Amino acid sequence: MIAEPNLCEVDIDHIIDLAAAENIEDAETRHEGYTDWAEAWDDVTFKALDTEEVKKARAKEMEYVRDMKVYEVVDIRECLKMTGRPPIKSRWIDINKGDDKNKNYRSRWVAKQFKTNNDFELFAATPPLDALRYVISTAASMKAGSLMSNDVSRAYFYAPATRNMYVELPEEAGYGPGKCARLLKSLYGTRDAATNWSKAYTDILEKMGFEVGMSNPCLFKHKSRNITMLVHGDDFLSAAKDEDLEWLKSELSKNLEIKTQKIGRKEKTKQMTFLGRVLTWEESGIRYEADPRHAEIVIQELGLAGGKSAATPGSTTKLDVRDESEGNPLMAGQDATRYRAVTARLNFLAQDRTDIQHATKEVSRCMSAPRVGDMDALKHIGKYLLRRPRATYMYKFQSEPSEFTVYSDTDWAGCRSTRKSTSGGIIMHGDHFIKSWSRQQNLVSLSSAEAELYGLVKASSEALGCRSMALDFGHKRGIRLYADASAALGIVHRKGLGKVRHIDTNTLWVQQAACTKRIQYMKVLGTVNPADALTKHLTEILREQHMRRINLSFDSGRAAAAPELCK
Repeated sequence: MIAEPNLCEVDIDHIIDLAAAENIEDAETRHEGYTDWAEAWDDVTFKALDTEEVKKARAKEMEYVRDMKVYEVVDIRECLKMTGRPPIKSRWIDINKGDDKNKNYRSRWVAKQFKTNNDFELFAATPPLDALRYVISTAASMKAGSLMSNDVSRAYFYAPATRNMYVELPEEAGYGPGKCARLLKSLYGTRDAATNWSKAYTDILEKMGFEVGMSNPCLFKHKSRNITMLVHGDDFLSAAKDEDLEWLKSELSKNLEIKTQKIGRKEKTKQMTFLGRVLTWEESGIRYEADPRHAEIVIQELGLAGGKSAATPGSTTKLDVRDESEGNPLMAGQDATRYRAVTARLNFLAQDRTDIQHATKEVSRCMSAPRVGDMDALKHIGKYLLRRPRATYMYKFQSEPSEFTVYSDTDWAGCRSTRKSTSGGIIMHGDHFIKSWSRQQNLVSLSSAEAELYGLVKASSEALGCRSMALDFGHKRGIRLYADASAALGIVHRKGLGKVRHIDTNTLWVQQAACTKRIQYMKVLGTVNPADALTKHLTEILREQHMRRINLSFDSGRAAAAPELCK
């Protein structure tokens, strides 16, 4: 029997030499592969890129990396001694951030560090989409208000590295095999880069006098200058008076390299984009529109271009009772992949398109095991987007509201296959749209009153979340919640279970909210409740009436600032 070697007797330097040799050989192989490449592809759209322009973009990125002193070059042996493993692999991400007409090539050198454990300290928050709309609403609710976005160039390079981390160098760095980079700053692709950047920008803003939000650390308020701000990654969006926004721009420029867009009454530029959304300053208010390319991609992926359109995004016959017979088999291969991909894109688009939320929720229920017949419901949404490619919300100039107005509705046992109900809701800030949802309830309700109560609980939770968000911005807001279900409102306004003893007691916190006036629950007629459009398929006329109540309209043409879909 052979005895295992004593670890103390192992020649550590010999192991390091072997590992370094293997790494150098691997680096040489990849180095040779990079020398004469003739093609380049967009890592997001997979479209062909101009190789010469990509080389320029990569050279520009490496120049920026050197100027920012992101790393120092060390021998691979140091990496192996310090970490016991080779350097983290890296790659290039090449994209065209513009379109075919206005090309904007960007190349980023990124690490390929994978998650190997649950390190909760690496968490980095992002703001909810309703915070973006609330900032827009704030600008439209103040006198002489304006909107400004600031995009930080290579944001992570401003965040110092907090751990010993080694990354392989790209060919464009100009170093041969046997060398690697020890990071001095955070690099895209490393697991703690977002956390480090979050700490960096928070420190900068706090020194400028901003207060960090309690409900979300990406929300900021400057009380003395009355600046409302959110930070999403490397993008800042702020609402304030012109002079205060100019001060903010000047202060940010002292610490960060930024690109600024600004719209307002006094600004010559009236349109800008933020996170792909198009914001337009008009005489009556601010118009908000989703990135139109998502609707175009859906139409393209489903092969509907030039075909017939549909007046509504869905029909009650499409997914009323799901056919699981042999004549409606499970999708396989590329068809199932396409179904899931298009549905996922619709889920993203539906965040900005209240008119398609319910229909998108219905097709999403089939993503795990789509059947051939489910494609009809998906194409129905695509045909509707052919008819209504643009949906825009109008944020009219108004006085500052004192409360959120919330609408709730539920379709009891709307799904005939599972007998589960659908809850829908809308939150308004004065006349401004903030949030909407269409969700299938987890429980099977035994009565319409029970289903409506669960819908009220959901709406109340969302409303309290919006109130906490407003408090982060320094605004105290009340909540007025409207529903058309008298029975559910009756349960809310009394104490205890009463005769409905089967209801879970954890839903009865809404009774306390009503008793303490934390939330005011009111009755509204079903015919004027816009949340009705989020619980069931309606006729074109009724659905568009509800959309007009939340200032959602349908336009033709294309916004000038909206990027076009690359061919």
